[in-house]
Amino acid sequence: YFLGRFWKNGIKGDASSEDIAKNDNKILSQAKIVIIDNYETNNIIPREIINATASRSLVLTPKNNAVYEIYGDSLIYYNNFNDIMPLVSYYTKMTDIATQKANKAWQITSNNLSSSNSVKRFNELYEWIKNN
Repeated sequence: YFLGRFWKNGIKGDASSEDIAKNDNKILSQAKIVIIDNYETNNIIPREIINATASRSLVLTPKNNAVYEIYGDSLIYYNNFNDIMPLVSYYTKMTDIATQKANKAWQITSNNLSSSNSVKRFNELYEWIKNN
């Protein structure tokens, strides 16, 4: 599945951002590779990356400082549109490497960015504020 400004009518079988927003779990749980190219800022982690990694999909995305700081080499970064298809070709053949990266990204999301961990951190912060 492909997310981002290039894909709305580009590749057969694609899912637009609107489709993903309506059916995140169903669509992403079926995707082995998710290509995300729908953000312009370098300081945030797009929710699409969190959702895709939570579904254990391999993510291809432009390099973003905030994303790289959290996920490191567990995601696949591309520099321009022409890089995408060779990367997709490589990782569809190298399924062991793709699976390792997807599992590593899932673990990072699970440990750092899941809703339950956010609640836990909020509660810890609340207790600290209350006691200080």
